[in-house]
Amino acid sequence: MKLSKTNLFKKYTLLFFTFSFWLFFVVQYYSDNIFNEYINLFLVITIFIFTYLLQKKIYRGFFIVIILYLAISHLGIIFVDFFLNDLKGSYSTFDLRWYYKSVRELSVVIVCIAISTMFLAANFKIFFEETTKNANLLSIEQEGNKGLFYTGVLLISSFLLYMVFASVTGRIPLFGGYIAYYTALDNAPEYTYFIFLLSIGVTFFLANGSKNQLKKFSILIILAALILISAGNRGEILYPLAAGFGVLLYRGLKVKFRLVIIILLVVMLLIPFIRDFRSANILEYNFSEMNIRWSDGIFEMGYTLRPLNYTVEWIVNGEEYADGNSYRIPIQRLAGRIVPIIERPEIRFNRYSFRDRLPTMGYSIVAEAFFNFGVIGVILIFSLLGGIFTKVNIRLNFIKLTFLGAFASLILNHIRNAFAFIPGNVLLICVFLMVGFVMNLFIKGKLKW
Repeated sequence: MKLSKTNLFKKYTLLFFTFSFWLFFVVQYYSDNIFNEYINLFLVITIFIFTYLLQKKIYRGFFIVIILYLAISHLGIIFVDFFLNDLKGSYSTFDLRWYYKSVRELSVVIVCIAISTMFLAANFKIFFEETTKNANLLSIEQEGNKGLFYTGVLLISSFLLYMVFASVTGRIPLFGGYIAYYTALDNAPEYTYFIFLLSIGVTFFLANGSKNQLKKFSILIILAALILISAGNRGEILYPLAAGFGVLLYRGLKVKFRLVIIILLVVMLLIPFIRDFRSANILEYNFSEMNIRWSDGIFEMGYTLRPLNYTVEWIVNGEEYADGNSYRIPIQRLAGRIVPIIERPEIRFNRYSFRDRLPTMGYSIVAEAFFNFGVIGVILIFSLLGGIFTKVNIRLNFIKLTFLGAFASLILNHIRNAFAFIPGNVLLICVFLMVGFVMNLFIKGKLKW
């Protein structure tokens, strides 16, 4: 389809605009003249707004979910600091010594490079693609791959059955407060696998169910969410739901801007609310004593800047880049499980083990890219992500959408955690895709017991 002059002008304008901002951030990094972080923050916000005005379809699907979460999780605390007169006084119960380190402004610039790189990659992809209206939308009225749909139902049900069994047997106390719940997980190593089953089950379910099927079985997701929230968990349910929201956008879900704002507000209130009752038994929680401020959710999500700050400090103080080793080791360890002759290097207690170096902090997708290859690594990783998740005019089928949705859930988790869990989980996604294919053949009668 031939582009109109207006659309062509919009493409050129947005590409030039995004490239100019990206170049501005990169020049800051390589020079000694780093601008105030508030200026850089509002330049990033300008990119979000300008892209929405000129090329709304970039926000269709997983891209908006991932880029928005990336921005809030790394720049949220900067945003809150701008509006509060005394950040340290307002959040005196938090250890903010890391925030006042001298590398903070450099860390913010690195985040801005990551975000602007994703936008630039998305705009390049759109610029060189022909416009085909709604070519990639799979209607939510359609029924997708039945095998993959029922695989999703089984995976979510498996999680629910496990949690009920663990609660009844006392293995995991669901209503005894978050500390008791979290402590019990030390003796329940299988828990992480069932959380993973829930995560990909949600995306398998939403990617392949018809509208009627989604309504009929949605109670499964609601029950899973209530169980995790009542125990004080947030990320374990928010990641798959966010990826699932991206799936539904691909399937033609019409979402008005004000609905997006409402969803964000609910999430921002839910995060501090869960934190507030974590220290208590939810059955005994006094809701009248709840104390939540408008900034709490953004502040807590923005704490992912902390591991990035420490990582930048390591490099500034003379530590060498990892040259890809924190990516290589998990992949090599997985290969060693499949092919016994391949050596499986130790993943713990070395400089690539971030949970040992930064205990209880999680990690950061931006920090890991920077730790391995410097700002060049940040540009490469986020160019790749921008290209993968900007599927504007590529015709998807239900199988591709299912995989992309499950992978998006992993990337959302990776934004606040290290890469180590990704290779094994990608392999498991492929295994469950095969399970779904086989189940689909049985449903169609092409295979028999």
